[in-house]
Amino acid sequence: MRHKISYTSIFIILFLLAGSFSWALEVREGRIKLILHEGTGRFSLYYLSDLNKKKYIPFFADQDPRTSVMSLLVDNRIYKLGESSIFQEKAEKTAKGAKYSWISRQLEIDEIFTPITSSEAALPDGVKIEIEIKNLSEQSFNIGLRLLLDTYLGEESYIHFKTNRSNQIVKETTITKKNMINYWVSPKEGDPGQFGLQSITKGKGITTPDSIVFANWKRLNDSSWSY
Repeated sequence: MRHKISYTSIFIILFLLAGSFSWALEVREGRIKLILHEGTGRFSLYYLSDLNKKKYIPFFADQDPRTSVMSLLVDNRIYKLGESSIFQEKAEKTAKGAKYSWISRQLEIDEIFTPITSSEAALPDGVKIEIEIKNLSEQSFNIGLRLLLDTYLGEESYIHFKTNRSNQIVKETTITKKNMINYWVSPKEGDPGQFGLQSITKGKGITTPDSIVFANWKRLNDSSWSY
């Protein structure tokens, strides 16, 4: 089971906690380690589970970071950011974290990563991701964003995903904006504190996605846009 999130505007995702390439840009803050794999448009996210042993747990499938990818729909054309030759890519550290920038003659897309601290934590334990799209031309465009995340924590148990409305998602599921959940979690097997990857999808400061799809990664990856 994997999931896809589809967006059509500037949005914010909060990731809270319940393979590396060359030329990687790394940011460590509190319990969070973020790696931007320069030249690919991909990122990896890790949680420091053991402060003494410096043990990090990856949130996404770690053998090949390319399996998680963001795609951009411009009118009727689809571009995988990090792969399209019409966009120039730049990865850089910021005062608060890091960001990717992709620039073409018509558009500029910024993916901004900021470590954040949840209300019950003493150290940063999550990442806020903001996507900003700027029109550099005088044309008008219909824009969409699709974020495909290759999760894996829940695959070690029978609970691939759970949400604020369901303790277990047992089949491929689409949740639309009209009936949007507040969050989803990919829990790690056997953790009494229900450690895992949690994504906040509704609430103050968050652009609610048009849809979230929990499904097989290959079929999601093979679909050009809508699943």
